[in-house]
Amino acid sequence: MAKRVFQVAYDASLMTTRELILRSRGYEVVSVFGDTAARQELAKGCNCDLFIVGHNAPDQRRHAIVRWLKENFPHVRVLSLNPPHAGKVSDADYNVTLNGPEEWLRIVSSAIGSPGASHPPVAL
Repeated sequence: MAKRVFQVAYDASLMTTRELILRSRGYEVVSVFGDTAARQELAKGCNCDLFIVGHNAPDQRRHAIVRWLKENFPHVRVLSLNPPHAGKVSDADYNVTLNGPEEWLRIVSSAIGSPGASHPPVAL
């Protein structure tokens, strides 16, 4: 069974890029744009293995959505992608200062496993 990642993004282009990268690695991906869309989609139920929260929202919003995800889905880990000027999101299980996909892909694979075979490095 494929591992499913639920992505909350705040930049449409990056949302698409991350989704393509994850799918190329064999993950199923549900992507939504913003907190409201995330809450609406997750109200239908959550059959996911990991949440990824994008970096392009103000710190307060990113902290709030991560806190909400952990309160409502405590069994699902959260990876917060953070801009270089921001600190860690304390409620997230994993924090990465955004600097290309290699580091966060390693965390995804470590957190929920890698559904596909070995892949070459990502070049963007």
